Amino acid sequence: RLRTTLILDPTSITIINGRRRRVVGWSTIDIVRRQGPRLLLITKPGSGADLTVVNPRAGNDVMFSALIAEIQKRLNADRGYRQIS
Repeated sequence: RLRTTLILDPTSITIINGRRRRVVGWSTIDIVRRQGPRLLLITKPGSGADLTVVNPRAGNDVMFSALIAEIQKRLNADRGYRQIS
């Protein structure tokens, strides 16, 4: 079984899958889309290949939903958006 590790920091997301490691800055991610068990991180033109994270669990997995929420939070922070209270 192949494990995928994601590291989120204030400036980038790192995806480690086996021996492959890819670091992508939040500013280069254009669109985030969920397609069934896959999370697609679509990069801006000229920023390299898009990223895919596969959720091996059920579609309503709490951990995967928390990951998506955190990615949204990081992207919003990168773009200068803040939560309105």
